[in-house]
Amino acid sequence: MFLYNSKTVFSCWPLTPKLLIAFLLPGLSFLTQEPLHQAIMLGFVLLLLVIARYSELPKLLLSLLPFILLTDAVFIFLLPEIPNIFRVVLTANLRIYVVLLSFAFFSYTTDVFSIVKAMKRTRIPETVYLSLYIVLRFLPEMEQDLKEIRELNKLKGVSWKKPVRFLQAHFLPLLLIIFQRTEELSIAYFLRKKRENKD
Repeated sequence: MFLYNSKTVFSCWPLTPKLLIAFLLPGLSFLTQEPLHQAIMLGFVLLLLVIARYSELPKLLLSLLPFILLTDAVFIFLLPEIPNIFRVVLTANLRIYVVLLSFAFFSYTTDVFSIVKAMKRTRIPETVYLSLYIVLRFLPEMEQDLKEIRELNKLKGVSWKKPVRFLQAHFLPLLLIIFQRTEELSIAYFLRKKRENKD
């Protein structure tokens, strides 16, 4: 879902306009409380993703729907005394979509290495850009691992009928894979730093 594609119209763009889209639009969405402004920003990001031929867009929109409906229900039932609760909920929903779709646009059209190079040039500390690199680099792999775990669990017959078993069967293997990759990365980083200190 967050995999870089070098063949989009926006891949050849410099990093600055893509950074503006990725960070300015979510920032603006938190500054405004008007649903119309939120909808305009969402429409702009959706248009960019359609132009970039982001094939995972329907899947991304649908995967967020249960989360949004659940948070809406919690807001409406637990906080009914808030004036204009439906307007607040609508604004929050649009804001979530603006933030996530802006990040999807950025990660789909921007190579991770160009982000790291730009951060090195601006003298951002290594811990910051290395952390960002690791997150952007391994999100697609974690997504692929989750797909494989999901397919294996379908073959085993694991379903939502037993929610605790379902969550265990999906997230425990994923956590083990994440911990294993984390350990490998920390060893590689430690060895690299040790080699740099020798030179």
